[in-house]
Amino acid sequence: MCKKIVAIIFVCVFALNAQYNANYMEVVSAQGEVKITSRDIIAKPANIGDLLFSNDRLTLQVNSYLTYYILNNSLFKLKQNTSLNIDESLDRNNNIKFTLSSGEIIAITKLDSINIITPNANISMRGTVIIANNNGTTTVKVLSGSATVNNSLQLGAFMQANISSTEATTGNIVLDANTKSYLNEIINLPYANNVTQVNFYRNIASLPDNTVLNVNQSIIEQ
Repeated sequence: MCKKIVAIIFVCVFALNAQYNANYMEVVSAQGEVKITSRDIIAKPANIGDLLFSNDRLTLQVNSYLTYYILNNSLFKLKQNTSLNIDESLDRNNNIKFTLSSGEIIAITKLDSINIITPNANISMRGTVIIANNNGTTTVKVLSGSATVNNSLQLGAFMQANISSTEATTGNIVLDANTKSYLNEIINLPYANNVTQVNFYRNIASLPDNTVLNVNQSIIEQ
């Protein structure tokens, strides 16, 4: 009887640990010079299969990228010349917090909210959002879902904002070559089908150049 109880407890603990381990951030693609620096390890090259944890710093050089994934939950792509710190990786309370010191991140999440901080913006987002921090300006582009910037500026789908140290401007996203490039990146991300509706982005990318995107395009998602 005691052996059965011990076995049941072991199975339950193993199942809980397995479920928790599935929530780790895992590197699923990398190219170029990408380094991971943690508290206990000197900077090392990123490799597919590496797990990422709180307080890890990711540094990418020119012509480099890194994609990391949380099983059936979230997907992130860092672009070249990016420096990002993982302040909080996904825990049992679903907390995720990044500090983007420079560069760009494509963030796709099913969570209610994740937090991304730049030198002049504190961004709470859900859905699919592109955030860039370059030359003292933070750019936020919301392709689906929503974002709140500095606890006051609300952005819905197809809206963007440029935030500097002195002002913030907003507007609708225009379907130019740069935006189409982002859409194609999202479509081709590994595991994208597990965390978002890829056909939605295909349909948006097929619209004519210079289309001003607005909430009316969201009917394509239906």
